[in-house]
Amino acid sequence: MNEDSFGEMVKARREKMEISQDQLAELSGVSQPTISRIEDDPLHNPTVNTKNKLLKDLELPESKGASYLDNLIIQHLHGMPDADKKTLLRVILRMKNVSESESAKIIKSAPKLSKKS
Repeated sequence: MNEDSFGEMVKARREKMEISQDQLAELSGVSQPTISRIEDDPLHNPTVNTKNKLLKDLELPESKGASYLDNLIIQHLHGMPDADKKTLLRVILRMKNVSESESAKIIKSAPKLSKKS
C-alpha cells in the first residue's frame, strides 16, 4: 500500500474492519459515492471535515489524515527560507479556518525548522 494515499489507507482499514462502503457511509455520515471516490482516486483530497469523520469511524489517529500534498510539503520544509515557511503556515491555517488571533499565536510560537550552520 502507498502510505501517501489517504484513499488506500481508508480502503485497507475498512477492509480490515470487514465493513462495506455502505456501512462506513452509514457510520460516518459520508456518502458512499464520496467514499468510493476517495478510495479509487489517489489525487482526490477530501475536506478536513470528511477526513476527520472517516478517521474517527475507522478508529485511526488524526495524524493519518495527512494528504499526499501535506507529505510533499513536509518533505520540502527543511529547504525553505523561514519567511516562506511562515507564509505557508499562514495559508494552511487559513484553509483550516483557524482564527487570525490564534494563527498569530501559532506562527509566533513556531520553532525554526531550518538548521543554521
